[in-house]
Amino acid sequence: METSAAKAFLGSVLASSSTLITALGGTAIYADVIPQGSALPAIVYSVQSGTLEGNGRGDAIAGVPLMTVKVVTQGYGVATADAIMEIVKPLLEGVRGTVTGYYILGCSRVGAVDYPEIEQGVLYRHLGSIYRMAVVGTA
Repeated sequence: METSAAKAFLGSVLASSSTLITALGGTAIYADVIPQGSALPAIVYSVQSGTLEGNGRGDAIAGVPLMTVKVVTQGYGVATADAIMEIVKPLLEGVRGTVTGYYILGCSRVGAVDYPEIEQGVLYRHLGSIYRMAVVGTA
């Protein structure tokens, strides 16, 4: 499925950046959910929504998922979150490649994510971007 391919591709691109790993203080990059008790800051990426592009005859020829990629910090963490996202944005903007069974034809930033969350009296900051990807099967 196109969304699974998009997630696998994003994970591999993010994990391949030694600059990002250093800024995070380790490989704190997760699909969908940051495991409870994980060290912060951490990157989490997930599918927000998506569409299928057709060929005009009713056949889907490409998936166009919208992906959320964000850094989560404890406390207000403005400088840390901003610095990490400044590493992430150029890694993903315009990136192309392949993942098993799919071509990733492009990735472009189309929105921003920025909100606080308080859980059990602890403040967390979420800062990131929304990316539109184009995903086509290789078969």
